[in-house]
Amino acid sequence: MASQRQKDSSAGYQPVFKSFATDAIHVGSEPEQWNSMAVVPPISLSTTFKQHGPGKHAGFEYSRCGNPTRNCLERAVAALDGAQYCLALSSGMAASLTITHLLKSGDGILCMNGVYGGTHEYFSKIAAEFGLDVSFADLTKIKAALKPNTKMLWIETPSNPTLNVVDIKGCADIVHKHNKDIIVVVDNTFMSAYFQRPLALGADICMCSASKYMNGHSDVLMGLISLNRDDIYERLKFLQSALGAVPSPFDCYMCHRGLKTLHVRMKQHFKNAMAAAQFLEADPRVDRVIFPGLPSHPQHELMKRQCTGCPGMISFYIKGKLEHASTFLSSLKLITFGDSLGGVESLAEHPASMSHVSVPENEKKELGISDTLIRLSVGLEDEENIIADLDQALRAAQLINKQLIFCPLEFRLAVVQLHVSKIKADNLGRAQTLVKEAAGQGAKVVVLPECFKSPYGTGFFAEYAEKIPGESTQVLSETAKNCGVYLVAGSVGKFTVKPKDQGRMARSPITPAMHSSTKWDPVISSSVISGASMASQRQKDSSAGYQPVFKSFATDAIHVGSEPEQWNSMAVVPPISLSTTFKQHGPGKHAGFEYSRSGNPTRNCLERAVAALDGAQYCLALASGLAATLTITHLFKAGDGILCMNDVYGGTNRYFRKIAAEVGFDISFADLTKLEELKAALKPNTKMVWIETPTNPTMKVVDIKGCADIVHKHNKDIIVVVDNTFMSAYFQRPLELGADICMYSATKYMNGHSDVVMGLISLNRDDIYERLKFLQNALGAVPSPFDCYMCNRGLKTLHVRMKQHFKNATAVAQFLEADPRVDRVIFPGLPSHPQHELTKRQCTGCPGMITFYIKGKLEHASTFLSSLKLFALAESLGGYESLAEHPAIMTHASVSEGERKELGISDTLIRLSVGLEDEEDIIADLDQALRAAHPKK
Repeated sequence: MASQRQKDSSAGYQPVFKSFATDAIHVGSEPEQWNSMAVVPPISLSTTFKQHGPGKHAGFEYSRCGNPTRNCLERAVAALDGAQYCLALSSGMAASLTITHLLKSGDGILCMNGVYGGTHEYFSKIAAEFGLDVSFADLTKIKAALKPNTKMLWIETPSNPTLNVVDIKGCADIVHKHNKDIIVVVDNTFMSAYFQRPLALGADICMCSASKYMNGHSDVLMGLISLNRDDIYERLKFLQSALGAVPSPFDCYMCHRGLKTLHVRMKQHFKNAMAAAQFLEADPRVDRVIFPGLPSHPQHELMKRQCTGCPGMISFYIKGKLEHASTFLSSLKLITFGDSLGGVESLAEHPASMSHVSVPENEKKELGISDTLIRLSVGLEDEENIIADLDQALRAAQLINKQLIFCPLEFRLAVVQLHVSKIKADNLGRAQTLVKEAAGQGAKVVVLPECFKSPYGTGFFAEYAEKIPGESTQVLSETAKNCGVYLVAGSVGKFTVKPKDQGRMARSPITPAMHSSTKWDPVISSSVISGASMASQRQKDSSAGYQPVFKSFATDAIHVGSEPEQWNSMAVVPPISLSTTFKQHGPGKHAGFEYSRSGNPTRNCLERAVAALDGAQYCLALASGLAATLTITHLFKAGDGILCMNDVYGGTNRYFRKIAAEVGFDISFADLTKLEELKAALKPNTKMVWIETPTNPTMKVVDIKGCADIVHKHNKDIIVVVDNTFMSAYFQRPLELGADICMYSATKYMNGHSDVVMGLISLNRDDIYERLKFLQNALGAVPSPFDCYMCNRGLKTLHVRMKQHFKNATAVAQFLEADPRVDRVIFPGLPSHPQHELTKRQCTGCPGMITFYIKGKLEHASTFLSSLKLFALAESLGGYESLAEHPAIMTHASVSEGERKELGISDTLIRLSVGLEDEEDIIADLDQALRAAHPKK
C-alpha cells in the first residue's frame, strides 16, 4: 500500500498520506449519525437544541458552543491533519486571534518574518497593544531569537508572498529543547492538509485560513485549528465559544463539501503551477521565479523531504519597474487580478500594494517585497490557457519599451516588439525595416508579439497567411521570405524551431540552463501553439486510445458564466440571487429578469457554463432529470411517436410507459446498439428518438453518430435526444455527434456532490430552444437559485473529478474481472466490453460506472451488498462517494420482470458508482464483501 501511495505521489516528494481521499470523503459524513441515513450530512441551522432534562442534552445545546454540521467538518479536518482535534473559526484571522488568547500579557511570541500581511498587522498593531511581546526573526537564526519569555513560535511555510520554506521539524526540535512548553504554531494555509502535516513534524498546532485551498472555491471565509494536545484543546474549545468567532453551519457545510475534492484539486494545482513556473523561469522578460517545486528554489530539497508536493503559489519578479508590473496585471484576461488565493480560478496580486500594504516599507524592502514582485495563485484551468495569458500580459508589459532584442543563440532569434494589435499601413514600413535588420544581423526567426491574431490560431505566416485577413500580412510575409527568415507571431517561451523542419514547430522541455547556454535552441511561447499542437497537448492529457480532451474545457468550466464584470461588486464567484422578483425601469422595460421562474441571474450563470461545456448555444436548467425529460416530451403532441432505447434508467422507462403513453404518445422500445434494429423501428409518426449511452444499468454503448445519421436521413425533423448522465460533458459531447438535444440528470456527475437534484438540457437549434424556454417557464419545473449555485460550483471540479473516477473505476474493473467470485464485468473501459472500440471513438474516457454479475444467486448479491463498509448501499450515482445498488430491487423495480430478464437485469447484477476515495481502499472493501458472499469452506 505504501508502494501504491509512493506511485501516486509526485517524483521525489514524500508519499501521499495513507487513505487521505477516503478520509476526506467519509470521516464526519457517516450516514448512521442521522435518522434519515443521509449520505451527505444535512445543514443544521437550528441555533438551539431540545434537552432531555436540565443539563441533559444530546451533545448540543446552543449553536455557538457546538453544532452538528460544524462537528462533521471538524472531525473530517482532524483526520486529514493527522490530529485528535480540530476547531473551526469564522476566518483565518479569527483562528490567529483564538490561538494567541492562549497567552497572557507579557508573554513572548516569536514570529517568522515575511508572513501574511494580515498576520503581521495583527501581531504588530493589536497583539502588541494587549501586552504580548511580539518579535519577528529569520528562523534560520532561531536560537538567537528565543527569549526567556517566549511562549509561542509562529511559523508560516511557505511564507507569503516570498515562498520561503521553513524546516518545521528542525525549528520544533530547537524550540522544544529550549523549552518544552513553548507552543509551536504552523500556518499551513498555502500547503493544505494534502501536501503537508505540520503536527507529524513536531508542531503543536496546525492552523490555516480555510478560505483558501481547504475550501477551494473562493466562497467561504473560515479558519481551522488542528492539534493533538488535550490541555491546549480544552482551552481553545473554551475560547472558541467564549470569543464567539464561529462559522455558520452553512459555511461549515460548504467547506466540508470542498474537502471532498481536495486531493484531486491539489494535484492539478501542482501540475499547472509547475508548468507555469517552468514557463516563467525560461522567459527573458522575468527576472526571477520563486516556486518551491523548481530545483532553483533554495529550499527545494527541504520541500521534498517534508511535503508530498507543492501548491499552486508562484511569486516572480518581472523585469522593469512598477509600471511594468501594473501593465502586466491590468493586461491579464484569464487570470483575475484580485486578492486571496487557493480557489479553482487563477488569481494574481501585487503584494506591495495589496496583501502587504500594511507592512512598513523598510520591512518590505528587507523581505524582497518590491514593486516588481507579483504573486500568482495558479488555478485549475487548462494549462495552455494559463500560460498563454501570462505570455500575452508579459508582452503587454514589455511593449512599454519598443525595441529589437537579440539572443546569443546557435540559431539566432530576434524578438521585434511593436506596440500594435495589427500591422497598419503607417507602420508596415517600420515592421519591414525591423525584419530586414534582424535578418541582416543573422537572425533566423523573427517574432512579432501582439501581431496577426487569427481565429485559426497563430503560427508561421507561411502556413497561415492565406487565412489571416489583411494585405499587410502578405507583404510582411513576403519580406521575411525574401530575407530568408521564419516569421512567427508570439514571444520567447516554450517552443523549439528546428532548422530542418520547414514551417513546423515542436515542443521542447525547458531548463534553467536555456538562458545562458550557447546551444540553447530558439523557443517560442505557448501562445503561438498551432491548432495541431494544442490538439497534441490535449491528446497527451487524454486517456490512451480515447479522443483528445475538449479544448479549454477546464477553463470554460471555471470562467464561463462567472465573469466578475456582470456584477457591480466585481465578485469573482457569482452571488446567489434569491429574489423572486426584479425591479423594472418602466412597464415592460426590465434588465433581463422579471420573475425568478422565468429567469434568474444565478440560473443564467449555470446555464451559460453548461452550454459552453457541451459545445452548445443554449442550456436550460430544470428541477430534476425527469423534469428535463418531461419538458422535452412536451415538444410533441398526442399521437406522436417516441422511439426509446430499450435499456434505460428505470425512471425514464416508467415515465414513458406509465405517463407519456397514457396521455397519447406512441411509445416503442428498441435496442439502438443495433443500427438495423433502429431502422426497422422507425415509424411514419416517429418524432423523437431517445438514446441513453452508456445505458443504465447494463452499460451498453450506442453509436450516437450512426443513430443520428440514420434517423435524420429517414426524417430530418425527428429530434434525437441523448441522455448523457453517465458520461458528463467531460467525456462525451452528443451534439457534436449529431444529436439535437443533450440532457442530463445533473444530480449525478455534473454536480458531483450528491446534494443537488437537477436536470439540464443543452442544444443548438434556435427553434427548439425557443419552445423549450417557453416550456421551462410554463411548466414551472425550475431549480432554485441555491441549487443552481451549488451545481455551478460542482462544475468547477468536473474535469479533475472525472479523471479520478475513470482511474479508480479502471482499477476496480480490472480487479473484478480477474476475480473468480465474479461471473462477468461490464465496463466500457475494458477491452472485453463489446463496444470498447466505439467508446474510444466517441468519448474522451469513461465514468466511474461498473456493472458486474456476482457468482451465485440473490442471496450472494444480498450478502455482498450488506457486507460493504466503504461503499454505501444507496441509489443514485456520480458523487464523490462510492455507491453500490441492486438494480432489480432498487432503480429498476418498476420495470417488469420479463423486460428485466430480457435486458439482463438479473438478481445477481450489481451496479457500482466508483467514487474518489483511495483506490486501494475501494478495492479492499470489494474484496472483503466478496469474501463474505463466498466464504472459503
